[in-house]
Amino acid sequence: APGSLAESLGLKKWHMVVSVDGYAVDGLTDLRDRLANARKNETPVKVVFKRWTSGRDRIYEYIERTIPVEKFALIGSALEERVATLPEHRTLR
Repeated sequence: APGSLAESLGLKKWHMVVSVDGYAVDGLTDLRDRLANARKNETPVKVVFKRWTSGRDRIYEYIERTIPVEKFALIGSALEERVATLPEHRTLR
C-alpha cells in the first residue's frame, strides 16, 4: 500500500520469501515460526526475497531487506488462523 513499510523497502506483490536470517523458508508454518522466534528475541530479521526481473539474462533477482519483526505480519483470508497465533500481530499495509 502507498506509504507502507513494505513500499519503503521496495517490496511488492508477488515477491517470494526465500530465507529468513540465512535459513531457507519451507512454507508458511516455517515462516511464522521464524518470525515468532525473532519477536521473542526482539531482533529484526534479514529476509531474502525472490522477484521477477525485467532483464533478459535471468528470470529472477534476489533482494535482501532487514525488517523489524514487530511490524511484520502474515495477512490474507487463508492465513487468518495462522496470523491469530502471532502475539500482537499488526498488518503491514
